[in-house]
Amino acid sequence: MQTLNLMKWIVTYVCINLLNIGFSNSDQLVATIDLTNVNEDKIKVTIELPPIVESTVTYALPKIVPGTYSVYDFGRFVSDFEAFDDEGKLLPTQRLNDNEWLIEGAQKLKHITYWVDDTYDICRRQ
Repeated sequence: MQTLNLMKWIVTYVCINLLNIGFSNSDQLVATIDLTNVNEDKIKVTIELPPIVESTVTYALPKIVPGTYSVYDFGRFVSDFEAFDDEGKLLPTQRLNDNEWLIEGAQKLKHITYWVDDTYDICRRQ
């Protein structure tokens, strides 16, 4: 039960931080978390993005939670990170570290998908 509550907290925190990426008020970012499709204790996250003018962008997940003084590295729970254009074609991505991914061809970027693992199995192995 405690693991489920921690997972809900992480998902909620990540979603709230996605809203702070810094787009103008007229642009929209839509985050979808599919809690009905759990695959090997992972849930799928899809981020629909507004138009981007830069040729490359860095997608980042939080390393810490302000006020907790703890390093969480939320990106370590992410796998199968993919970026797509409006035709569904994969865009080149590169994982820079635990929490950041570089996306090339960002002017074509329409959505990002990735899977988030539960914390129970990963934290138990460490």
